[in-house]
Amino acid sequence: MVHLIRPPQRGTRYALFLPLAIGVVASDVTESGVDTERLSVNANALLNDAGHIAHAGIGTLTLASQGAAGNSNGSVATNGTLSLTAASLASRGGSPSAQGDATLDVRGALDNSSGTVHAGNALNVAASGDITNGGGSMDAAGAHAAVTVAGANVDNSGGRVANAGDGATGVSVSAALTNGTQGFIGGNGNVSLSAATLSNAGTVSAKGNTTLAAQGLNNNAGSVLASGDATVTTAGAFTNRNGVFSAGGTGTVNAGSIDNTAGCQNGGQVPNSATNDNSNIEFLANVLRAFCTRSRLKNDTSRFGLALDWLVERQIVLIVPKKLRSSQKKRISVMRCQIEDFPTR
Repeated sequence: MVHLIRPPQRGTRYALFLPLAIGVVASDVTESGVDTERLSVNANALLNDAGHIAHAGIGTLTLASQGAAGNSNGSVATNGTLSLTAASLASRGGSPSAQGDATLDVRGALDNSSGTVHAGNALNVAASGDITNGGGSMDAAGAHAAVTVAGANVDNSGGRVANAGDGATGVSVSAALTNGTQGFIGGNGNVSLSAATLSNAGTVSAKGNTTLAAQGLNNNAGSVLASGDATVTTAGAFTNRNGVFSAGGTGTVNAGSIDNTAGCQNGGQVPNSATNDNSNIEFLANVLRAFCTRSRLKNDTSRFGLALDWLVERQIVLIVPKKLRSSQKKRISVMRCQIEDFPTR
């Protein structure tokens, strides 16, 4: 057991250098020091499963594990700043938290299933391996906080990545980002997601602008929401079957193909629920399948060499490029739609 008691002098820094693994259980590491104190724990491996590490000062709590770190059902708490580094981190049901900034830097995999990573200010979570946040929460509470999450693959099915502050929220993934059913990624500022492949069956929401970038983007049964502008960029397909893509400002989709069967593309106002399945609108290499009550969608396509503006207000008005051959116009079958030539500009 390691129990740290505040000495008389102020400004003291505690440091534990452990050549071997440290195994701790509930209440094994506590520190009741003054505000300026810092606490450091360095070990080859750190095990805090069902344990408790507490730091009362407003300095920095540093936990450094050269090997694996375990915090499953454990608690790590500081009134100051948290810095946790490890070769890998298993914090299933655990709760690393800081009243100030919190940084988790993991060289391998990070498992926060059903766990909570909380920062009173900014939150930075980075892993060279996969990040699992199924049923878990990664959140920041600072008024101007920023949140960054980066990993090889990120699974946020049923989890939350949330920023109560108006700073940027970003999730950057080198391979696959999955925001599964009941998953939430959002903030009161701008929100950006980038991945090789992005699948969203949950909610991505920003009080500012929302930006999604991927080689392939699936928003089937998902919601992409922005009070400001919403932008999707993908060289492949953007599928939005039964999904919602809504922007209070401008909604922009740059994609190789768009499948919006029974989905909504919306700019300006939240659409009313749609009942028609308009699944036969096709534009050469680009595919647009859509029904919405009120929307504006800009889809740049190099195939046509011009912009395609789709403007919908109450009744659907679909604007078709003049370059579209009459034989292809016959492939368009949309209920309550008015077909017009693309306006010259």
